Amino acid sequence: MNPERIEADFHERTTIYGYRCNSCGYILDESNGGYLYLQNDRGDRIPLKDHGEREIIAQMLRMEEESLHDCEALAASQEAMIDLMEERVGYLSACVCIDCLGQFGLDLRKDALVCPHCKSDHIRTLLEMTDKRCPSCRTGRMERF
Repeated sequence: MNPERIEADFHERTTIYGYRCNSCGYILDESNGGYLYLQNDRGDRIPLKDHGEREIIAQMLRMEEESLHDCEALAASQEAMIDLMEERVGYLSACVCIDCLGQFGLDLRKDALVCPHCKSDHIRTLLEMTDKRCPSCRTGRMERF
């Protein structure tokens, strides 16, 4: 059996959404991105992939707000919270490197738009790949499944 088809069948059973080449079966997997994250005070990005995202963000930021007790006015505290949210909450978009075929998540507003594997800047989001030429075989088209 074709190894690419075996991989495609595996991904079909384990992936909620993705894109598949209609010719070779190459898979672009959305599990590498397409979700909110919260950056903790150590700089780690914690994925927020469930329906409790708002509550988790609120809880984490409330703990941070308590550490801002030196803000004397409520307005200053609220402004600090907005700044903290902009700094700590982001969205990882699922991306693919056209050169090495690496798949990864990037925050398109905050991260350098380069492949973390080969450092190429020839990357696309999965959404940009809809109905585009397959980056693997270069003959088929990427279709959502």
